[in-house]
Amino acid sequence: MKLRSIFLIFAATLFSAESWAQSGDFGENNALHWKFSGSFPEATITISGTGAMPSFQAIAPSFQGLAPWFAYANSLNPTDTSPIFPFPAGYPGGFLSWNYNIIIEEGVTSVNFNGSGPGYNEVLKMNISIPSSVTSISIYFSSGSINVASDNMNYSSAGNVLYNKNKSTLIFVPNGNYSNFIIPNGVTSIGGGAFYSCTNLTSITIPSSVTSIGNFALGTINLKTVTVNWSQPLTVDANVFAGIVDIANATLYVPYGTKSRYQADPVWGTFGTIVEQTTTSLKNISNPAFYAFITHNVLKVESRYAEKITIYSAKGTQLYSTTKSAGMIEIPVSSLHGSVLIIKGSVSGTVKIVK
Repeated sequence: MKLRSIFLIFAATLFSAESWAQSGDFGENNALHWKFSGSFPEATITISGTGAMPSFQAIAPSFQGLAPWFAYANSLNPTDTSPIFPFPAGYPGGFLSWNYNIIIEEGVTSVNFNGSGPGYNEVLKMNISIPSSVTSISIYFSSGSINVASDNMNYSSAGNVLYNKNKSTLIFVPNGNYSNFIIPNGVTSIGGGAFYSCTNLTSITIPSSVTSIGNFALGTINLKTVTVNWSQPLTVDANVFAGIVDIANATLYVPYGTKSRYQADPVWGTFGTIVEQTTTSLKNISNPAFYAFITHNVLKVESRYAEKITIYSAKGTQLYSTTKSAGMIEIPVSSLHGSVLIIKGSVSGTVKIVK
């Protein structure tokens, strides 16, 4: 099979509902290999070999923003050695009706999956596994999941979200996993386009630990509410929210006493409604990985760890206990008595808040 050939077939007659499989070589000196197999509606793509993966970017003019990476049309660049994967057709929605499991095997050093555009993110599902050998990732796909090997020295994953190794940078969130997303405290950077494919996302909370947000990072089409915790608006580019259908009808929640600052900001001020949070929390400043606050009669407790949370009154009486996953939990304030609460995490430490 010649990998530099013109864009492969898009015809219903090529594949049936029965199991099928094809394979080929690609990359520099054909050092990488692909195997594509499946039976509707599941397909598996396995990438093996040694070296860097060329970018799977759909460039065919008639399929721009629609063709998946394995339906690559490299006829516009005859020197390109990226693979041209066949894809299943003949079903409602064609390749968009399938679920694709992408397995990257040990030895591959870079992963480049780009090409699916907004509007197709609800139906094109990709589940990708990344081994320890990968040192570079450039991805933009739609629905699905990300699973990074725990011994990878450069990247990590949690809750189908891609981070750098120490989870200080949030890199990418596939669509379909969240309607509400709370960025873990401790994240300092949100990568460009991180949430851009998340058409299901309507609400996002950003902790004060975040100091930079990349271009188009929060341009999710249906975003309705954003909650931030900076005393001064973070300086961001205007295109951070590019893609929101109607930001004039979206709501921004800001810390108490900061509304006028956000209204005056050229980017944050574009939200149609800005509301001050009625928080009275006292953070555990010595441990920024664990904090809590009260807003709208709900106690929110956040840490990056899965741990046991126990809440006591100022007199030491236990009021509440639960085991949480990494991230934030919400507890109705009405279930907690007293004006001062002591919140103890089995891993993260202790914080005191005043109701």
